[in-house]
Amino acid sequence: MPPSRHARHGPVSFHDIDPTDWVKLGKIFAVHGARLSKLTLGDGTEITTDECVQIASGDDFSETSAPNEVWFAEILDIKGDYKQATNREDIFVRIRWFYTPYNLEHYHRTVGLLRTCRFGKNEVVLSNHFQVIPAVWIVRKVRILCFNEEDKSNRGDYIGPKDRWYRYHFKVGLDRIMTRKDQALPRAGCGLRGCGLRYSPDEEVQRFCPRWLCRKWWHEECLRNLELVQPITPYFLRHMLHDTPGFRGPDDVADDETLVDNTNSLEIDKEFEDDLFEICLMSLKALEKLERDVIRVKDFEDKNLTLSTSILRNEERYLSMEKVLWCARSPIVRGKEHGVVGTGELVSAARNILKKIVDDAEAEDLPYIDPEALAPFASYKLPILPIFSCPDCGYAI
Repeated sequence: MPPSRHARHGPVSFHDIDPTDWVKLGKIFAVHGARLSKLTLGDGTEITTDECVQIASGDDFSETSAPNEVWFAEILDIKGDYKQATNREDIFVRIRWFYTPYNLEHYHRTVGLLRTCRFGKNEVVLSNHFQVIPAVWIVRKVRILCFNEEDKSNRGDYIGPKDRWYRYHFKVGLDRIMTRKDQALPRAGCGLRGCGLRYSPDEEVQRFCPRWLCRKWWHEECLRNLELVQPITPYFLRHMLHDTPGFRGPDDVADDETLVDNTNSLEIDKEFEDDLFEICLMSLKALEKLERDVIRVKDFEDKNLTLSTSILRNEERYLSMEKVLWCARSPIVRGKEHGVVGTGELVSAARNILKKIVDDAEAEDLPYIDPEALAPFASYKLPILPIFSCPDCGYAI
């Protein structure tokens, strides 16, 4: 009896396919094999999907690689001919490649928006260049961190000077650079006249305005050119916190990510707004007093100052707040020695601690703060930085 016309024909094993026949191997991978949860390298390292690996360098058919270039990719899927496959020789993986700036500069077609991007030393670009390869081509597992440049909360993994990282996606079919969410890149520049440069973490420092109607990064050089520098004083906490999240009066009832509806014609509750403003004003005054008391506690022996009984009773608590205050009144910066991601998360955490102290304070005593909550600020060594005025709102940044 002849075989059914619906019967499968062709190879029944990945080993029957030439590993350099990318197209055929990709088609077979899509319909054949058992999906595996992980694979194990020779040294015992386990690799799962969504992790990044170094791939053994081979023939560069695209002719875009630099001499001695190291190849990296992200694991998307792992398969073997059968479910029990544990030998690397029997396992194949589907990957998507990371491109380097050098690759993109030497790409066979012009890459859209590439000239507006200024890449960091260890920056790579994730692509939609998919490929199926034998697992034996994997050299080792690596860490490549994602920097979400669009996240206005300034959260994210710390990216050190030796870490590899990415923020852009290269769309092969469109030949253009896009955001990590596959959206068009925003217009280059910080918004000031004449600025057309994107963020270059190795070459510049940027300042962030966290106020609800701003939430923008500005190039320090642009701010200097506009002569927006403010004088520094020992007591600058109130100026830095004014109108920021937690200290902004009526705007505090709105979510940070909520878009402003300028078409809203509802009548404003003036009494409610005044009450909120008064509460925030009281918080700022309380923080101003806390800042003054901490400085006095630190200097009272050298300067022979007179301190109240409540302050002397809580001397250690006041001294433990010094680094928190220093961090809270520091500007939110990123770039150069401040790192790719910057100081936003740490500065915001310090300001939240101060907000909690003001809200929970009773009588004259400084409330107890868990030492674990203060630990991240113990090694805080941000230098004294000049203060600028935000070009949009005019407040200190």
